[in-house]
Amino acid sequence: MKKHVWLLPCIIAILLASAIMVKPLKCEEEPEDLIIGDYYDDSGETENETILQTIADFDSLETFGELLEQAGLADMIDGEGPFTLFIPDDSAFLRLPEKELERMESSDEYLRSILLRHIVKDQKVVFGNEETRSIVTAGGEEINAEATEESVQIENAKIIDEEIECSNGVIHVIDAVIMPKKVKY
Repeated sequence: MKKHVWLLPCIIAILLASAIMVKPLKCEEEPEDLIIGDYYDDSGETENETILQTIADFDSLETFGELLEQAGLADMIDGEGPFTLFIPDDSAFLRLPEKELERMESSDEYLRSILLRHIVKDQKVVFGNEETRSIVTAGGEEINAEATEESVQIENAKIIDEEIECSNGVIHVIDAVIMPKKVKY
């Protein structure tokens, strides 16, 4: 990780610059109307690509893809699967406190533990309209999911685009990083 120390600050700087250029939402607008389906192509073209290839196709998932490489987890999710990934979009990383970003950058073990909270091995997790369940992550932790007719909540994150089908699993894009319960931000 020492050779990639510059990578995370560069990504953060680019994302911050991009965020400044984006027109803020008015309070009366509902973000769901602007986000769901607008970021991602649901034409089925990703069904023949692996999760890793699909992540590379979407600019808004760049940070997660870079961090997977940095943590040495990219090869794992490029395997046969099935996998389910709850991927925070780039704006979710912008909302993390600087202290958390620094900790992720300085500790391979911590970064890996955070990313493993977003990966489910050996199953393709999809949601019905009304359900609550616990999901065991690749890191061995349980995270809670609650689906209603309006939305799906995974711990502190809301799914903003669900069920992006890939050849080795499924991606759900979320609006926040799923941090350990003891970390509050």
